[in-house]
Amino acid sequence: MRALNVNFVWRRPIWSWLAIAASTAFAVAAMHQAWSAMAIVNDVRTVESEVVRLTLALDEKRKQASVGAPAQAAAEPAYFKDALELSELAAFDAGMVLRVLEAVQVVGVKVTSLDMVPKDGGSRVELEVADSTALLQYLEQLNAGTEPPHIWQLLRTQSPTPTNAGTASILGRAGVGAR
Repeated sequence: MRALNVNFVWRRPIWSWLAIAASTAFAVAAMHQAWSAMAIVNDVRTVESEVVRLTLALDEKRKQASVGAPAQAAAEPAYFKDALELSELAAFDAGMVLRVLEAVQVVGVKVTSLDMVPKDGGSRVELEVADSTALLQYLEQLNAGTEPPHIWQLLRTQSPTPTNAGTASILGRAGVGAR
């Protein structure tokens, strides 16, 4: 009699093992993503509850502050004046003033300083002048055809001497139509 070779163990092909490994990896990745999503949801809920708590605390502080507000409203912060001046300077059109001053060039007149005065809507310019006719010519050219209308006025002048150049101060303000 001859021996029978019976193979009862079924061996899976390699592609099935690869499919099982890939599906296991996918399941692990999906569980990790779900766990991360739950953690994010919990963080969002914690932040929302903190926002609600802080909002309620802020409302209560506002109610308390409104009771004592008239006494505190009269006192300005120490930096209020500086902040107001800075905001006025930021709103002032300094570019237009600089364009006008750069466009006019007269021999014998030199700009030595420029102060922007946004509160008055203008600027103050200190000049060094060689003679009074050059100064008058400079003022005429400044006031000629500026857009928007700008008025330049002579504030002060000091005549030149043989050893020193003269000085002058002019003030430029936006015209009536520009305000």
